Amino acid sequence: LVWREVKDGQYSVWGMLSEDDGKSWQAPKLWLTSPQKLDYPTLVLHQQQPYLICNGQQMGLSVIPLLSSY
Repeated sequence: LVWREVKDGQYSVWGMLSEDDGKSWQAPKLWLTSPQKLDYPTLVLHQQQPYLICNGQQMGLSVIPLLSSY
């Protein structure tokens, strides 16, 4: 599960993972912050590797591997 929050002009992308089909969830974790607009955060799983895909006003489309950061 991934979502975007905006607070005091700061954009944040948060995520949570479940390993049991949504019966329980890990605590929310901050994955990305920017003073520039962030849109459309999406999680993708490719070959058992989770990635965060997000479009940023300044950084453009980014694909960020999450396994080592979560």
